[in-house]
Amino acid sequence: MELSDFSTWCWPPSPRTPNIVYIIGFEHTGRFVPIYVGESERGIARIGEYITANFKSPTDFNVGEAARYLQQRGYKVQVKFKEVQNPRKEEQRITQKLQELLPNWRKMGYDYQKAKEDEQRRRVHELMSAFLQALN
Repeated sequence: MELSDFSTWCWPPSPRTPNIVYIIGFEHTGRFVPIYVGESERGIARIGEYITANFKSPTDFNVGEAARYLQQRGYKVQVKFKEVQNPRKEEQRITQKLQELLPNWRKMGYDYQKAKEDEQRRRVHELMSAFLQALN
């Protein structure tokens, strides 16, 4: 069996469940462009919640839909992460540093019991479309 098209990731990334900070982004003209900064005390298992993009979790849905939008347009979405002692503090530090480079997620919140999924998806796509236009 040929495995050359597989990536290798050692399981688990640490002997314990690591505290991590992560940046979700994509490649654009040869550089990494961040779209979201997060933290987790469960290691990279947190990333799976963006992949499922459950509508009942606004952050998971918004970031997951943004990643799908980018992938559908041919961008390579990536997650960069590192183990840290204090993930919340490190997340805040990185978010502050990258704030002007990130999409404005603050305006994207919603109440999942009142919002319509298709409408929220449209809002995320509009945000990402404007974000991509601003890069060019």
